[in-house]
Amino acid sequence: MKQIFSGPIGSGKTIALREKYQQLIADGVKSDNILVILRSSLDEDKWRKSLDISSSGTLNIHTYFGFIHNQLTKFWPLVDEKLSGGSGMLQPVFMNVEASHYLISSLVEEKRNSGGFAEVKSTVDNIAIQLIDNLNQAAVNGISLEIAAKRLHMVAWGDANKEKISAYNDAVTVMNQFREKCLETRSIDYSLAVELFSTILMQEKKFLEYITEQWQYIIVDDIEEMVPTGQDLCLHLLHKVKGVYLAYNFEGGHTVFFGAYPEGVEERIVPHCKLTELTPKDNQKTRQFAAQLTKVITGKTNEINNSAVLKGQISVPQRNEMIDTVVTEIKELIQEGTNPGQIAVICPVIDKVLEFNLTNKLAGRDIDTANLSRSKKLLDQPFANAMVTLAVLSNPQWTVELNFSSLVQFFCLVLKIDPVRAAALAEETFKYDLALPNLDQINFRDKIGYQNSEKYHELREWVERQRQEKPDLELLFQKAFAELLSPLLAGDEDLLACRQIIDSAVKLRQALNCYGEELGHNFIDMIQKGTLAAEVLYRPPANQNKVIITSPLNFILNPYIEKVDYQFWMDIGGMQWQKGIAKELSNPWVLSRRWNDHQVWDDIVDQDIRINKLARLVMALLNKCGQGIYTAHSQLSSQGWEQTGLLVDVFENVQEVENGV
Repeated sequence: MKQIFSGPIGSGKTIALREKYQQLIADGVKSDNILVILRSSLDEDKWRKSLDISSSGTLNIHTYFGFIHNQLTKFWPLVDEKLSGGSGMLQPVFMNVEASHYLISSLVEEKRNSGGFAEVKSTVDNIAIQLIDNLNQAAVNGISLEIAAKRLHMVAWGDANKEKISAYNDAVTVMNQFREKCLETRSIDYSLAVELFSTILMQEKKFLEYITEQWQYIIVDDIEEMVPTGQDLCLHLLHKVKGVYLAYNFEGGHTVFFGAYPEGVEERIVPHCKLTELTPKDNQKTRQFAAQLTKVITGKTNEINNSAVLKGQISVPQRNEMIDTVVTEIKELIQEGTNPGQIAVICPVIDKVLEFNLTNKLAGRDIDTANLSRSKKLLDQPFANAMVTLAVLSNPQWTVELNFSSLVQFFCLVLKIDPVRAAALAEETFKYDLALPNLDQINFRDKIGYQNSEKYHELREWVERQRQEKPDLELLFQKAFAELLSPLLAGDEDLLACRQIIDSAVKLRQALNCYGEELGHNFIDMIQKGTLAAEVLYRPPANQNKVIITSPLNFILNPYIEKVDYQFWMDIGGMQWQKGIAKELSNPWVLSRRWNDHQVWDDIVDQDIRINKLARLVMALLNKCGQGIYTAHSQLSSQGWEQTGLLVDVFENVQEVENGV
C-alpha cells in the first residue's frame, strides 16, 4: 500500500498518519519495523507524546538528520574504509551547528586577515553562517562542492562584478578547507553527514539490504518540506517495503531556504501513490479569503469578494501608536469573551522594542503573553546567563568582557536582591576588574542586609575556589549547577537552559579536541555573540490562556501552536514579510535541484520567489485562523524608515475594493 494523505494545514494529515501507525501496531506489526521520519525535533517530540499504544519495541521516530546520524553511527566502519586515510576510529565526532560555526569562523577570520573577503560587508560570523548554508544546500541537493562552486561562480559572473567574483573564490576556498579538515579529523558536520549517507551508504548493497529488511513500513509527515536527498531515500524504499504512508501539503514548501523541494514530491513520488485528499471542515470562509488574497499578491486578480475575515485594519504614522491600537483591540476581544490563548500576534521580526512594549502594555491590562519565537539568544535566559557569568568571574585570565546588565541580572538571581542593590554591587565588582570585592572593604554589608551578605560571602568563596582550582569549563558548569543554581530552579525552562549550556559545552569540546584547541573562552565568546541560541528550551502546549507572540513561520510550522480564532499581522509594510533567500555569499535557489545551468539569477527571479513565498505564507497563516485577522501598519519603522512593503499595498487594495473605490 502506497498512500498519500494530501491537504492543507489543519486538514488532519498528521492525525491520519498517527492513526495509521497505531493501527499497524494493533495489527501485530512491531514498532521496530516501522520507520517514521518527521520534519523537526519538535514534531518528533509531539509524535512520541501523542502515541497511544499499549506496548511496543523500539520507536524509530526521527528527523531526517536524526535518521542519518543513527545509520552513520551504526555503519561507521563501512563508511570510514571508503574515506581516504582510514582513521580506524570506532565512531566519528558529530559536530553540532555551534561547533561547525566556530571552526569555519576561524578559517574565515584567517582568510580575511590575509586580505580575503575584502569587499564583503557581512561580519565574520555572518560569512561563516552563509558558507555553512552553502555546504548544507549542496549536500541536501546531492551536488558536489565542485558543482556548487561552479554555480556560485556563474551568479558572480552574471553580475559582472569582479569584487563579487573574488569573494566567491574566497568562499569556495574556505568551504574546501573546512571540508578537508572535517574529513581529516573525522569530525562530521550536518553537510558532511548528509553527503556520506547519500554517496556512500546509499550506494552500498549491504546497507540497502539492511534497510529493506529492517523496515516494512515507512511513514513520512510534511514530505513537501523534506530535502531532496531525503526524498531519494523515500523513493528507494517506496518500491521495497510493504507499506508507505505520506502526508503532503500541496500549499507547502515554506523551508526552501533549508532545502525543501516540494516539486520533487509532485514529480517523483505522487505518481506512484494512491492520493487521499483531506479538507479542513471548519474554516471555509478563511480558506476562501486566503485563496483570493494570494491571487492579489501574485497579481492574478485585483478583486476580493469576501473580506469579512478581515476584522480590522490599523494604519497609523508611528509604531508606538500601532502597538497601542493593537493592545486596545486585543483587550476588546477578550472583554467580548475571546480566550487570550485564541489570539496570536504575528510579527515578521520580533525586535526587543516590540516585545517589550507589547508585553508590558498587555500586562498593564492584566493580559498574559507567551513569546514563542525561536530566535532568542541563550543569554536571554537568566540561568544560562548565570552559568556564563560564573565562568567569566572564575577565569580572569580569559580577559573576556562581561556585560553590566548581565552581572546585575546574575546578582538578582543568585542573591535574590532587588535591581538597585544588584546594580550597585555590579559597579563595585567592575571597579575590582571582576574580582568579587570584600563587602566590609566597600562598606556594603549594611546596604544589602545580613542574610544577603551571607549568600554573597558563600558566592565569593565559591568563585575564589574555582579561580585557584581552575577546573575545565565542562566541570565548572557542572559544579555551578549542582552547588549554586539547582536550588534556585523555578521551572522546566530553567533546568533545560542549564542542561543546554552543559550539553553544548560537551559537544564543542569533543569537536575542538580534534583540532587541538581548548574550549574555555571560545565557548563563552560564541554564547555572547548569540551563536548558541535557545532554539527550543521548553515545549509546553502553546495555548495556555496567553496571547501568543511569534513569527509567521514558527506559527505555521510549530506543532505545539494550534489554530487560533484571531491573528494580528504586525508591520505589514515591512520588507521582512517578503524577505529574499539569497545573501551576499549564499543562494539556496541556485544550489537547488530546480536550477539548471541555462538559468540566470536576476532581480526578476528574486522578486518572483519573494512574491510566491509571501503567498504561501499568507495561505498557511489563514489556514490556522478560525475567525479573522487584523492588520497593523505604521508608516515609519522603529528606526524611522518609511515602510512600503508589498503586503501593505495588497491590503490597501482590499480596502479600496471594499469601499467601492
